[in-house]
Amino acid sequence: MIFTKKNMVVRFSLLAFTFISVFLGNAQVKNGDIPNSWKGNIYSKRSMTPVVLKEFDLLKLKQEDAINDLDKSIPWRFGHELDVFLGLHNACVWDELPYCRGRILLFHIIAN
Repeated sequence: MIFTKKNMVVRFSLLAFTFISVFLGNAQVKNGDIPNSWKGNIYSKRSMTPVVLKEFDLLKLKQEDAINDLDKSIPWRFGHELDVFLGLHNACVWDELPYCRGRILLFHIIAN
């Protein structure tokens, strides 16, 4: 391939655009270092009933994993399915932020 002056300008422009995009393009919204819900102890003043998740047999799951890990044709287990019926109306509390800045949804979940 022959490097002409026009070709080099195009390549340099593309390279410069790539570097600028990578270093200056940032998708993170920066609105301070602390979430609004952590400022000034805004957590709900109302009492929240904690939701206690049902227990599961971890030892049994580990024994199953020890057997299943020997078979390389199946994927490793990365979680355990636990059926819960939690929603916005039965397991959480809405708190209004001061000065009409929005609402915060609070859950109190205890996992055994």
